[in-house]
Amino acid sequence: AARRIRAMGHPIAATPIIALTANTLDEQRVEYAQAGMNDCIGKPVQPPELFAKLFHWASTPWRETGAKLEAAA
Repeated sequence: AARRIRAMGHPIAATPIIALTANTLDEQRVEYAQAGMNDCIGKPVQPPELFAKLFHWASTPWRETGAKLEAAA
Protein backbone atom coordinates (compact mmCIF):
# COMPACT_ATOMS: atom_id res chain seq x y z
CA ALA A 1 0.00 0.00 0.00
CA ALA A 2 2.85 2.42 0.81
CA ARG A 3 4.36 1.98 -2.65
CA ARG A 4 0.99 2.73 -4.26
CA ILE A 5 0.51 5.85 -2.14
CA ARG A 6 4.02 7.11 -2.98
CA ALA A 7 3.40 6.48 -6.70
CA MET A 8 0.30 8.68 -6.74
CA GLY A 9 2.33 11.72 -7.73
CA HIS A 10 0.33 14.45 -5.98
CA PRO A 11 0.61 15.97 -2.47
CA ILE A 12 -1.13 13.04 -0.78
CA ALA A 13 1.86 10.91 -1.84
CA ALA A 14 3.97 12.74 0.75
CA THR A 15 1.69 11.76 3.66
CA PRO A 16 3.81 10.23 6.45
CA ILE A 17 3.35 6.46 6.72
CA ILE A 18 4.13 4.66 9.99
CA ALA A 19 4.18 0.85 10.03
CA LEU A 20 2.77 -0.99 13.05
CA THR A 21 4.53 -4.34 13.10
CA ALA A 22 6.03 -7.08 15.23
CA ASN A 23 8.91 -7.27 12.73
CA THR A 24 11.35 -4.54 13.72
CA LEU A 25 14.77 -5.99 12.95
CA ASP A 26 17.13 -3.54 11.25
CA GLU A 27 16.93 -5.31 7.88
CA GLN A 28 13.12 -5.26 8.07
CA ARG A 29 13.16 -1.54 8.82
CA VAL A 30 15.26 -1.05 5.70
CA GLU A 31 12.63 -2.95 3.69
CA TYR A 32 9.90 -0.69 5.10
CA ALA A 33 11.89 2.38 4.08
CA GLN A 34 12.39 0.97 0.59
CA ALA A 35 8.63 0.42 0.39
CA GLY A 36 8.07 4.11 1.14
CA MET A 37 7.32 4.11 4.86
CA ASN A 38 8.68 6.90 7.02
CA ASP A 39 8.88 5.10 10.34
CA CYS A 40 7.71 2.04 12.25
CA ILE A 41 6.48 1.11 15.70
CA GLY A 42 6.92 -2.35 17.16
CA LYS A 43 4.10 -4.38 18.63
CA PRO A 44 2.91 -4.47 21.28
CA VAL A 45 2.47 -0.74 20.86
CA GLN A 46 3.55 1.36 23.82
CA PRO A 47 1.42 4.53 24.06
CA PRO A 48 4.35 6.88 24.82
CA GLU A 49 6.21 5.66 21.71
CA LEU A 50 3.07 5.90 19.57
CA PHE A 51 2.34 9.45 20.72
CA ALA A 52 5.98 10.52 20.24
CA LYS A 53 6.04 9.19 16.66
CA LEU A 54 2.66 10.74 15.82
CA PHE A 55 3.77 14.09 17.25
CA HIS A 56 7.06 13.92 15.35
CA TRP A 57 5.48 13.19 11.99
CA ALA A 58 2.49 15.50 12.53
CA SER A 59 4.87 18.39 13.20
CA THR A 60 7.13 17.64 10.19
CA PRO A 61 6.14 19.39 6.96
CA TRP A 62 5.05 16.67 4.54
CA ARG A 63 7.33 17.86 1.78
CA GLU A 64 10.33 17.19 4.02
CA THR A 65 9.43 13.62 4.94
CA GLY A 66 10.39 11.87 1.70
CA ALA A 67 10.29 8.12 2.20
CA LYS A 68 13.00 7.88 4.81
CA LEU A 69 12.59 5.52 7.73
CA GLU A 70 14.05 7.19 10.82
CA ALA A 71 15.52 4.03 12.33
CA ALA A 72 17.16 2.95 9.07
CA ALA A 73 18.85 6.29 8.49
